[in-house]
Amino acid sequence: NKLALEEAPPPTEAAIANPAGGDVAMAGTEASSDEPPLADGHHRCVVLFGSQTGNAEALAGQIRDKISGVGVDASLVNMSDFEKIDMSLERVVVAVVSTTGQGDPPDGAAKFFRHIKKRAHPATLLQGWRYGVLALGDTNYDQFCKPGKVLDKRLAELGAKRLVTGPENVPGEHGGPCGAADDAEGGLEETVEPWTKHLIEVVNKLALEEAPPPTEAAIANPAGGDVAMAGTEASSDEPPLADGHHRCVVLFGSQTGNAEALAGQIRDKISGVGVDASLVNMSDFEKIDMSLERVVVAVVSTTGQGDPPDGAAKFFRHIKKRAHPATLLQGWRYGVLALGDTNYDQFCKPGKVLDKRLAELGAKRLVTGPENVPGEHGGPCGAADDAEGGLEETVEPWTKHLIEVVNKLALEE
Repeated sequence: NKLALEEAPPPTEAAIANPAGGDVAMAGTEASSDEPPLADGHHRCVVLFGSQTGNAEALAGQIRDKISGVGVDASLVNMSDFEKIDMSLERVVVAVVSTTGQGDPPDGAAKFFRHIKKRAHPATLLQGWRYGVLALGDTNYDQFCKPGKVLDKRLAELGAKRLVTGPENVPGEHGGPCGAADDAEGGLEETVEPWTKHLIEVVNKLALEEAPPPTEAAIANPAGGDVAMAGTEASSDEPPLADGHHRCVVLFGSQTGNAEALAGQIRDKISGVGVDASLVNMSDFEKIDMSLERVVVAVVSTTGQGDPPDGAAKFFRHIKKRAHPATLLQGWRYGVLALGDTNYDQFCKPGKVLDKRLAELGAKRLVTGPENVPGEHGGPCGAADDAEGGLEETVEPWTKHLIEVVNKLALEE
């Protein structure tokens, strides 16, 4: 945020002429959404997830991002926080839920499932909802996708309208592929991607049908500029760099989905302070121009005998090449968050290796890394120990400090 504001252009004439806001976005700030959150603080589109290992959470985050990508504000909500949702409000709800044990919902979703299954609920409880359920399972086990199937059926019983086809292959209002992903049969390619693609098309169609007519300000400025068209997302004050990514990039290397989910949350928090950020898998590192000045946050897990995740292996081989000049990354300012487990050897080794190597290639360490080497702005150590409650002990304070630093940089600039 600090970086963005330092480099922000002066306000346009339209912004100066409209200091009260409306459809006009002030330069250097994030344009307000055309549609504010509902009374419970969540948007009219909610992506709910129930996740045991992090996979369902990562998928839910990707779906929320794609919905946002078509100009529709969406909230990402853990099923463990379901009580914060006002179920009487009209909204679109997308539920992504995995299967555990003997066809049980994830631990964090158990209370939500007990609540939703109560027979005392009236058949009109969710009459304002339009929904889609994506269930994750494995046909090698009994009760394939049972939680998702149970949820899909129960939401309909409570008056919600099924938008797209669910995990029992019952067609929704807008049809589409079945919402049951089989991990044993390559569920990501076979089910998740086509189901998600269809869902986004449906949400986009609904948004366009319900969009209000353009405001006078939008009509007066059809070319764009600082004016946001009603029903769409306002353009950012700062366009992406030459490689198509923003000046802040959150890289992730993930084996099970945990690092990806955390990286997505960090990107969202950075965006929350008004700084555009790109989320990039380390497997796509070649799409990043390493010569450009930017802030890079790397989140990487540990596998095997201290190895990086499979999808990050090529990136690590590239970054470790000794032929690189010591100035290769001199335009980068970075932070590395490493995920590991002290019950295993080589605790957080990939993150430690990466943190050290980025510095060797000229990048400037913004915050303290996994080897506890202080960054330019200090902060807690960036090594999260899953054996010792890493989320609370390391990830949250590290992320909080990182966001403060990015915000500070943006304000200075």
